[in-house]
Amino acid sequence: MLEGNASNKVWLYGEHIYYLIRTDTDGTSALELWRMELDGSAHDKLCTYFEDRENTGAAYAYDWYFHNKYAVVMYHLMDLERGGFSTDTYRIDLSSKDKNAVRLDIPEEISLGNPVAGKGSELYCVCGAEGNELIKADLNAGTARPLCTLPFEPDPFSCMLKDDALIFAEGWELGKILRVDAENGKLVTIASAEPQTRRWYYPYGNYIFGSNTSAVPSLAGTEVSDLSGNLVIELPYSEGEADIIISKIIGDFVFGYERSAASSDPTALPLWYLDIKELGTDRFGWHRWAPEDQR
Repeated sequence: MLEGNASNKVWLYGEHIYYLIRTDTDGTSALELWRMELDGSAHDKLCTYFEDRENTGAAYAYDWYFHNKYAVVMYHLMDLERGGFSTDTYRIDLSSKDKNAVRLDIPEEISLGNPVAGKGSELYCVCGAEGNELIKADLNAGTARPLCTLPFEPDPFSCMLKDDALIFAEGWELGKILRVDAENGKLVTIASAEPQTRRWYYPYGNYIFGSNTSAVPSLAGTEVSDLSGNLVIELPYSEGEADIIISKIIGDFVFGYERSAASSDPTALPLWYLDIKELGTDRFGWHRWAPEDQR
């Protein structure tokens, strides 16, 4: 569905799917915002950005992602002679008619390049040399401020925003579940365990999900805990069964892919799912689904 130098970061907003393309012409580059219908048809170019940037003899790069109704774009400019780089951060409001790229007025030392959680116009990112400076941004206001310094570098999938707090599930390297107040940055440890003894990876809703296949044989399987780290249910892998790794959680469903299939085919689909509504019943477990041509 995507042609040219398109990003694999596509975003559903309203009744359309949006994506960005970087174009390179005569030594200069620009970003284009495109939109398509939900069935992948009718690709329309909406806007072009940064095409009028002067050639300053510096190297530049773009990073971007989507959050709520916004595309967030980082324009990195590197001075090849003196070294160092600067970053300008922009927001593009997908709900607006003109869809201009508006530069955010945020301190130079703050980057919005690694989002971990967000809701509405609020966005939480980590930046800094150690990847552990937690930043709170308001995309409506175009502002951002430091919230706290985390004692670890978080995995981007290990965090969720719930009840005015960020919940981090860092069971592998750190062995902790932590809560960070979303307003004042106060950090509290909710649960502790020896690293690599609990599958605390994906906090979602009222639970924390985790799966492991081969790194620690004793942990081969899927674990569901509550937000205090208490075990709710464990689904161990039996010999001959597929080793399933969680890939995405959407709505009431946890999707997973087979490790053996994904290792041989990076485009392998997540063919298994857990139905969160089935927790507490005999039905809870991995179910297989797939398009007809992959059954």
